[in-house]
Order: sequence, then structure tokens, then C-alpha cells
Amino acid sequence: MGRKGLLIKQFLNNAFVTTAIVLIVLSVVALWYDGTMICISTIFETLLLSVVCEVIKHMMYKIDITNIYLGILLHYLLVLAAVLIFGYAFNWVNQLPVYVLAGMCGVVLILCCYLDISRVKADIDEINGLCEKRV
Repeated sequence: MGRKGLLIKQFLNNAFVTTAIVLIVLSVVALWYDGTMICISTIFETLLLSVVCEVIKHMMYKIDITNIYLGILLHYLLVLAAVLIFGYAFNWVNQLPVYVLAGMCGVVLILCCYLDISRVKADIDEINGLCEKRV
């Protein structure tokens, strides 16, 4: 598999992991609000939103922002804008208040960033191990 194939595989893997995290957080919020079920259409809507969020993440990698906090804030605002657009398009805002969607967005973003950081740390440890074997 070439480099593009690996990038597409990583992109789809990240989208599915993000979808799983969103559905777990949504389940917790639904329990908090005495919800009884999550519609099957919501699963596919969150998958589509996760793909859009992955595109936003890759766009953020292309933008060189020197201030890390400004980059994190911009990333959060772009993802929040996508969540609100999807929220109005798929009628999520009638079922949950906007501030709950914004909070869920923050929680999911923090969890996904943590997973990205841990994945990068594992890659660094693997590369360091290979370098030590070579020397």
C-alpha cells in the first residue's frame, strides 16, 4: 500500500474513532437528560460530522500558527461551527440546548487530542527504539 493509501486509511480510522467517542459522549448526555434511545440516523450523521472534523484537522495542520493556544482556539471554533451547522441541519438543536452541544464538542475535542498525543508518543517511542537498535 502506498503513502496515499496509508493516509486514507489513517483518515478513515480517525473518523471512525471520533464517531465512537461522539456516540459515547452522546450516550452519557442522553442518560443525563433521561433519553431513551439514539436514532440510527444519528450514527450516520455523526460519522459525516467526524469526516468533516478530520478535514478541519488536516486544514489546521496546513496553517502555521505560532501561538499554540490560538491554534487550539481556532480549531475548537471551526469544529464548533461545523457542529452547529450540522445541529441545525439535522435538527439536533431542538433535542439538546446549544450550550450542551458546545460542551460535548469540547469534551470530544479534548479526548481526540489526547488520543492523537498518545499515538504520537507511541510512534516516537517506537522510532527511538529502532534508532537505539541501529546504533
